[in-house]
Amino acid sequence: MIIFKVRDKFGKLIRLTKERWDHILDRHPEVKPHLNKIKTVLQDPEIIIENPYNKNEKYYHKYFKNFKNFLIIILEIKKGFIITAFIARKRKKGKIKWKKN
Repeated sequence: MIIFKVRDKFGKLIRLTKERWDHILDRHPEVKPHLNKIKTVLQDPEIIIENPYNKNEKYYHKYFKNFKNFLIIILEIKKGFIITAFIARKRKKGKIKWKKN
C-alpha cells in the first residue's frame, strides 16, 4: 500500500509505502508527527548527499527551526522510494550532490 507519491526537487516520482512508514515509526517514532514535512524535504531540500557506499542512495536534508534539527530522508533513487527518515542534529557525511543557494 502506498501512503503517498510526490515529485522530488528534480521531478523524480518518489513513493512512501506503508511497509517503509511502519519501519520508520518502529525505529524513529519521533518522525510520526512530521509525515507532511517528509514531502517538504523531498520537494525543497537544503542539501542532498550521496551515500558514499551506495551511489543509488541519496540523503535529502532540510533544517527545521521549530525542532532545531535536520529531517533527513534516505531515498533509493533508481527505484524511487523512501528507505527511511529520521531527525538528526548534524547532516550526513558524503559527497554533496546538490546544495540550495
